[in-house]
Amino acid sequence: MCVRAFFLSGSLLVGTAHAQDWYLSWGYNRSSYQPSDVHIWGQGPAGDFDVTFEGAEATDMPERFQAKVYLNPTRFTIPQFDVRVARRLGDRTWLSIGWDHMKYKLSDQWLVASGSVAAGDLAQTASTLTLPDPASTEVSLDEALVWWGKGFNYEHSDGLNFVRLGLEQTARLVETARFPGSWIDAFATVSAGLAVCSTDFTWAGDRTKNQQHVSGYGASALLGLRFHAGPRLFLQVTAQSGGIRLPWVRLQGPDIEAGADQTIGFSERAFALGYRFGRSG
Repeated sequence: MCVRAFFLSGSLLVGTAHAQDWYLSWGYNRSSYQPSDVHIWGQGPAGDFDVTFEGAEATDMPERFQAKVYLNPTRFTIPQFDVRVARRLGDRTWLSIGWDHMKYKLSDQWLVASGSVAAGDLAQTASTLTLPDPASTEVSLDEALVWWGKGFNYEHSDGLNFVRLGLEQTARLVETARFPGSWIDAFATVSAGLAVCSTDFTWAGDRTKNQQHVSGYGASALLGLRFHAGPRLFLQVTAQSGGIRLPWVRLQGPDIEAGADQTIGFSERAFALGYRFGRSG
């Protein structure tokens, strides 16, 4: 078997025999998040709140595999998906637009809280404080421990969407005469774009499900492998890391003075199927 192996190199050129001009890919992701300080403010059942939680931990929200979801054309966008459309700019360079549909949910946990909240709202959960009467009395929090659990929820469940523009560089890694027309590429992408959140928020049992809203911006770097089965079809696996700044999160609809502010560091693992199309040769 004759194998040609190449590594990332500024002089590497992709063969013109595989020169489709566009590609489209679709796949699914899992994400992890670094602890984040979350500043939230708004109106609770017993009064206003303005609180910062330090080092809040969060998870993604994967959808278990069900044919009625993943194979249903009306529901396959419910899981955490990635979609890309890319245009070739040069032999090794692509420009892509994409949508990474991640999901983010604060875990049930003890949180260090600072700020102010109505006593009646705080009474809906456990804390290290002795609460005054009446319920509307404002309580000052100074690094107090508060339980974030039943009756309280903060999640970007529909979702934490990273809508991004990316610049991609590819390099041929392996091509073998035993499987003509098939090869393996490595690729790297840097991206920047907007964060569009749909936030499901509950405070002291009072729930608001917010519509999609431009909530911030982000940037990321990605590495991947792409396994080509002929000149058009491919399977790819990727690992991506980045940061998303969210200064404009909507918590209680567009008409209430409420919101959230946080910065999220994330890592994402994904796979996707793709199809290349356009001019060949």
